[in-house]
Amino acid sequence: LLGNVCQRLHSDRGGATYLRALNFYNIALEGYRTAREGEGVAVVLNNMGLAYAGLAQQNSGYFRRAIPLLEEALQFYEQGDDWPRRGDICLSLGEAYAGLEESGIDRYELGREYLERAWALYERSGDTGGQAQAQAQLGNVQMDLVLYGQDQALEKAVRHYRNALAIFVDLGDGLSTAQYQERLSQAYGCLGEAEHLRKSLRAAQRARELYAQHGSKSDLAGASLGLGKVHLALAQLGAEEDLMPAFEHLRQALNLYRESGDRPGRGQCLQELAQVYLCGDGERQDADIRQTLSCLEEALAIYRLEGLNAEAARIESQLEEVRDAGEGQG
Repeated sequence: LLGNVCQRLHSDRGGATYLRALNFYNIALEGYRTAREGEGVAVVLNNMGLAYAGLAQQNSGYFRRAIPLLEEALQFYEQGDDWPRRGDICLSLGEAYAGLEESGIDRYELGREYLERAWALYERSGDTGGQAQAQAQLGNVQMDLVLYGQDQALEKAVRHYRNALAIFVDLGDGLSTAQYQERLSQAYGCLGEAEHLRKSLRAAQRARELYAQHGSKSDLAGASLGLGKVHLALAQLGAEEDLMPAFEHLRQALNLYRESGDRPGRGQCLQELAQVYLCGDGERQDADIRQTLSCLEEALAIYRLEGLNAEAARIESQLEEVRDAGEGQG
């Protein structure tokens, strides 16, 4: 019980409360093992796995310590008919496997298998909230598989997100609805075609509306950035009427990131604003190039300050291209 109390404090001080919880759980685990109390062992193993998963939000290496604990806990519950508890553990295992830092797709496939088991168990027990979480996480895994060229991964991600959203809306969970409208927007955006970008735009607009009601300033900034990027993508496909909304949403996101002190977020906004200026008409070409250079130079300074070397290298390459283009026109 002391471990549970510590775990629920959700301290952000370097995971200190999770570590305190684990100290208490280790003592409890030793006692339950000595007493040969199987359910007590399973409960503590599950709690320990969740504590390590919490630590993994700051250092993904902790997922490796969470997985064997959760798998041993699952073995106990496989023998009974506690479907919701089995679903919870499978959900945690799915998230843990997907969160491992390894090359290849094996970890995603294992994550997907556990998440599909969780989904089936939640359906069997009538846990609609669990079903929504499992579907949402399955969508996330499919988005990860897109990077490995998996056929139909984007379409599967869209389907899972839409299924999850239908439940979140019914449950009145505004914040989860906002989060997965945002994810749905990203999935549609990756499909690239104008028809899908319009669907992406509607999802992004809904996410921003909900964040304005329920979310933090950083959530609202991220949604505004996403909305600006979709408008920009449409403008780059020839929809000139989307260029000004792209600019307006990106400027809003930039101001929100500035107010919250999020420098990397500002860098992303400045990168996208540079692309907006590059889409400008020929009459203001010189002024637009100057604005583009100003945005990229500010973004470069931010990334260097934050030690984000890969992002800084990409900005340097973009700056060189823009400068060369400007000299060619001059």
